[in-house]
Amino acid sequence: MIMVAGIVQRAFRMVAKAGAKAVLSVATHNNEALTIARMNACRACPNFDADSQQCGVCGCYMDVKTTLLRNHNPYKGGRIEITHCPEGRWGDAEIANHYRAIDGKELIETN
Repeated sequence: MIMVAGIVQRAFRMVAKAGAKAVLSVATHNNEALTIARMNACRACPNFDADSQQCGVCGCYMDVKTTLLRNHNPYKGGRIEITHCPEGRWGDAEIANHYRAIDGKELIETN
């Protein structure tokens, strides 16, 4: 019974990810090295859920988000954004801070 539940859960995630990519994607970057670098940063992050492949901060499926150049942000009315880590962990703190400033959030320290 547990194995069946696991199969159903994996199938649900696959459908959810496909839907997320279809709805949220504006443009992909087609750069495998960038995708790998982003995923490595995510895997090293304490907010990353390895089982679901989701970010604990933004809730995105990272194996989808890391392939995107631009995306719709579902929490901001579908606003089109440059795809970024909300904590600047992809070396993109300046981009994250741009959206944090728009949203009235505290800025991330940059070096």
